[in-house]
Formats: sequence, C-alpha cells, structure tokens
Amino acid sequence: MSSKPFILYYDCLHFSEVNLAHLREHFQVEALPDPRHDHNCSQTMKSQIEAIFLPLGFKFGGRELTRFSKLKVIASNTTTEPDIDPECVEADYSGFQVVYLNDPQFLETITSTAEHTLGLILAAHRCIPAAHQSALQSWNRYRWGAPKMLSRSNLTIWG
Repeated sequence: MSSKPFILYYDCLHFSEVNLAHLREHFQVEALPDPRHDHNCSQTMKSQIEAIFLPLGFKFGGRELTRFSKLKVIASNTTTEPDIDPECVEADYSGFQVVYLNDPQFLETITSTAEHTLGLILAAHRCIPAAHQSALQSWNRYRWGAPKMLSRSNLTIWG
C-alpha cells in the first residue's frame, strides 16, 4: 500500500509530462478522461481520494462531493475558481478547500488574457502570419493592407 495521498486528475487538463511526472512522484494518481467518466472510478477509490484537479467547464455539486469522503482539496490550474455549487457545498460537505491561482503576487507576473486577445486580433486583422510568409519570398506591402481601420471599430472583451 502506498503512503502517498490519492488524487484524481482529469486527462482533459492536458498537464505537461513534466508536471504529470511531478504529480506521480508525490501522489498516487487516479486519471480519468474528464468528470463525465467519474462512474469509472470505483467507490473504493473515491473513498481514498484526498484532492481533485477539477477542469473548468464541469459542474461539481454536493452529490458528487459526498462520494469523496476524504476529499480535502479541489484544485484548479487557472485563475478561475472551479464551478462548484456553493449551496451544495455548504449543505452537503464543507471539509475541503478550493485552491486556484488567485495569489496577487502571482497574478502580477502573468500576461492577461485580454492582452493576448488583443494581440491575436491585431495579428488576424493585419494578416501578420500570411504577410510574414510573403515577406520571406518577396515583399509587397500593398497586398497586405487591413480591410478596415481598427480605430473605427468596436470591440468588447469579457473576462
């Protein structure tokens, strides 16, 4: 019997091999494709799991929580809290902690999604990838004008 804590990891999180190796070094990892496959995890295994890396886009409520009797941590690898039904948590089970990347010092060191989105918008609008490929052969700037001035456009970014 392993003395490592049991954790539940979902393959849809796509952790890098280095990070998966780190998890396996420190934890006994039970892996499933995504939360829709939780029925493939035996009740015996569920009763041993102490942490779950919960992917975004899946609801996790009280009925699911009560099946993990040793659960201490629900972790997210993003700055967004996982979708855990707060009413179910308070009513059914409150013996765990939700951990996500909300440390202000960490958040000051990352480039925001909005900045990446603006960069992608500019790259797509100005056809930068295609223009770059064209410049590698013979450059003709007149082929790569933008269809419209961005300053005359409207844009809303949520999140």
